[in-house]
Amino acid sequence: MNGRQPDLLMERGLPESVETERLVLGSILLDYRENLPAALGLLRPQDFALKSHRRIFGAMVEMDKVCEPVDRVTVFNRLQANGHAEAVGGLSYLVSLDDGLPRLCNFEQYLLIVREKAILRRTVFACDRLKNACLLGIDPPADLLAQAERTLVAIAGDAATGGRLRTASEVFAEQGVEAILNQSRAAGKSIPFPWPSLNELLIGVQSGQLVVIAARPGVGKSAAAAQLAAHAAMEGSRVALFSLEMSASEILQRMVCSAAGVNMHTARRGRLSEQERFEMSRAATDIAALPLYIDDATGCTMGALNAAVRRLNAKHPVGLVIVDYLQLMDVPGRRENRNVEISEISRGLKRLARELEFPVVALSQLNREPEKHMRRPMLADLRDSGSIEQDADVVVLLHLVNAEPGARVVDCEFLVAKHRNGPIGKRVLRFHRESTRFVDREGS
Repeated sequence: MNGRQPDLLMERGLPESVETERLVLGSILLDYRENLPAALGLLRPQDFALKSHRRIFGAMVEMDKVCEPVDRVTVFNRLQANGHAEAVGGLSYLVSLDDGLPRLCNFEQYLLIVREKAILRRTVFACDRLKNACLLGIDPPADLLAQAERTLVAIAGDAATGGRLRTASEVFAEQGVEAILNQSRAAGKSIPFPWPSLNELLIGVQSGQLVVIAARPGVGKSAAAAQLAAHAAMEGSRVALFSLEMSASEILQRMVCSAAGVNMHTARRGRLSEQERFEMSRAATDIAALPLYIDDATGCTMGALNAAVRRLNAKHPVGLVIVDYLQLMDVPGRRENRNVEISEISRGLKRLARELEFPVVALSQLNREPEKHMRRPMLADLRDSGSIEQDADVVVLLHLVNAEPGARVVDCEFLVAKHRNGPIGKRVLRFHRESTRFVDREGS
C-alpha cells in the first residue's frame, strides 16, 4: 500500500449510499407486509450508514417483534416513545422517504446495495483496528493474525449471499405447481428417519451430530436426502436443504413423485392419468405447507451456508440441515489441495451442528474403488478427505445389491460404517427407482 491510498480513502469517505437507504425505508413504509420480511432477512439497523436511518429501521424491527403494523404514523409514535422522533427529522422526514421512489422499484437490489456498503464499512473498520493493533505491537503477531482471520471470515460469512432459502410454498408460487410437476423437529430433539428399520439401529438423527450419507453416483443418495427432508418436515422439524446439484424445482418434483408414488419419467413427459395428476396435486399441496427451506445456489461456500442457516435460525429454530453434496461446495481463496478444502468444509459443518444444536446431514461421493473391485464400499472410500470420516458422528454407505440396469425396484444396503455412540450394522431397503423412493422391505 502506498502512502497516498489512506488519504484518498479519507477524501472519498466511507462507502455508503444514503439515497438507497431512503428508498429501502420508503418502500417498507409503503408496503411493510411485503417488504419488511425481506429487509429483516438481509439487514440489521447497524447496516445503515445514517444514524437517523439506523433509528428508523431499529424502530421497525421492534415493531415487527410485537406484530405491530408499520406505517409512517406508527413508526413516528415508536420513535417518539424512544425519544428519537426529533433526531430523525420528525413525521415530515418519514413522509418524504418515498420521494423519488420508482413506480416499479427493484427492492431486492436496494437491499443488496445497502448491505454491500455495510460490509465494506465493516471491512474498513476491521482493517483499521488491525493496523492500530500492529502499530501498538502489544500482542504477538500470531494472535493478531488469528483474530484478523476470525474477523474477516465472519464478515465474509455475512457478505455471502450465494443463494436464497425459500420455503417449498415460495418455490411453487414462483415457478408454478404444474411447471414443477411436468418439468425434464425442533432443535435439540432426535429427527427420525423415514425408514423404521434404520431407526432401530441409529435412533434417528441426533442433535449436534454430523451424519454423512455416501454413495457412488446414481445409487440414490440425493433421493434418500429428499425423502429424509420431507419426512422430517412432516414430523414438524424446520428443514434447511442446500442442493448444489439439483434445482429447487427438481427437488420438489422428486418429493412430489415420491410422496404420490408416481413414475417421475412419466411426470416429466406430461403423460399422467387423471388419478396420478390428482395424487401429485394433493402431494404438492401437502409439501407446500411444510416448514421446508431450499437453497439451490451453485458455488455455495461454507460461509454462505453458515450465514443463511444462522439468519433462519434466529427467526425460527432449525431442526435439520441437509447438504447435497460436500464435494460441490466451494472454498474461497487458495488451499494446498482439495483434501484440505474438504477438511475445512466437514469441520465447518460439524461446528455448525454443535454450536446451534441441530443435526447436519451431508451427502458425499465415494471414489471408484468399490466399482473397480466389485465390492461393498468402506470408510476408506470416502472421496477427497479422510477428515470426513473423522468429523462425522455417523457414516452411512449406500450400496445397490445385484441391481440390473433396467430394474424398477432394487435392493439397497444402508451400511452404517461408523456410529460414534452406538452399533454399526446393515439394513436393506427397497429402492423404487421410478418414484425415487426408499421403503423398508417389509412395506414394499
